[in-house]
Amino acid sequence: MLFSSKAQEIHDRIVSSGKADHWVGVARSLVEGQHQPRKPYSRNIPVLRNRLQAELSGAVKNANDNHCEEIAHWLVTVALSF
Repeated sequence: MLFSSKAQEIHDRIVSSGKADHWVGVARSLVEGQHQPRKPYSRNIPVLRNRLQAELSGAVKNANDNHCEEIAHWLVTVALSF
């Protein structure tokens, strides 16, 4: 998946920290059983984005909501693929 440069930094930080499985699990727990027609996980993205921001604030300079949202979408996509 292609990311913006700041989203790539967040992705790399998650992977290198060994917390990718943790974040995929968080995404999976948010989307399980919450299917909406044509929008299977749209309401969970802001929740996941906020959690990412809370934990990773300061880890990636100048990262904003959009960058964390890119990663939230990626995490949900990965969670749904299992």
